[in-house]
Amino acid sequence: MHGASISCQKTPTTGITESLFRRLQSVQNAAARLPVRQRVEFKLALLVYKALHDATAAYLVDDCQLVNHAGRRRLRSADIDTCCVPRTNTRLGDRSFAAAGPRLWNNLPSRIRQPDNDIGEFRRQLK
Repeated sequence: MHGASISCQKTPTTGITESLFRRLQSVQNAAARLPVRQRVEFKLALLVYKALHDATAAYLVDDCQLVNHAGRRRLRSADIDTCCVPRTNTRLGDRSFAAAGPRLWNNLPSRIRQPDNDIGEFRRQLK
């Protein structure tokens, strides 16, 4: 089995049937994972973080620009590390990384979006 496992040496297995043991194992494995939607959002936010810190592929970096780096006039929102979200005309465009990533980033609490957070701190705060 993959993921977390219940060790037979550390837990009393006397009197526990194999089917009960498998169910317990399944519960423990499920507890260690985020639900699918939250996992997708976690991965997407992590990709945006890496793009903003030039730690991923260039084509992803190009899709994530902070408002204060976008070459536009100075706005008050430039102080809170928000991304430029491109306008889209379709649902498919709304789900693209270029639109969904910055939109998710802007919806994160500002304490998580701090530029001085290292990737480990970002991941801890995100979960």
